[in-house]
Amino acid sequence: MRILGVYLLLAVYLIGVPYLWHDSPYHLGVITTASALSLVSLGVWLTFMIGRINIGQGAFALLGGYVMAILTAKAGLSFWLSLPVAGVLAATQFGQPLAIPSTDLMWCILMGVVTMSGGMILYTFGSRVVPSAELALLSNTEVLLAPFWVWLIMGETASTATFIGGAVVLVAILFWIGAPMINGFF
Repeated sequence: MRILGVYLLLAVYLIGVPYLWHDSPYHLGVITTASALSLVSLGVWLTFMIGRINIGQGAFALLGGYVMAILTAKAGLSFWLSLPVAGVLAATQFGQPLAIPSTDLMWCILMGVVTMSGGMILYTFGSRVVPSAELALLSNTEVLLAPFWVWLIMGETASTATFIGGAVVLVAILFWIGAPMINGFF
């Protein structure tokens, strides 16, 4: 019974607000913007209350916004009519399998910030003394060693193509390191 009251209130809002302010485009625009921002803030609040960051929620918002843009720009419908239509159409997508616990997401963000910023700082310092072609070659060692670290830590195995690509990069790096040594011997 309570959910029926919420739906009734939403229907009155979506029908009554445009009817009451149809003569004043400015006020209707302000109410439309405030309504859209309220929906966004409600979604953010709900996400943090549940404790799960849901990538599907972003897909839901993008799909709803895209449908609303098409309905208002191409079909000529008003915001207030396209809002429930876009909500119903966007609600058909499935987002729950993409949900990530917020603690896991925070660890990923923390590790990304620490490793990326630390690595980029060292890379920038190295770019002052190492030529750019050598820096590009050295940066490929990350691609080379990524399957090794995943195998070592996670126990995941890589495909044959990954090993072939890694061997090509490894040969190039070893040749780059060994070429000055070979020239010194001959």
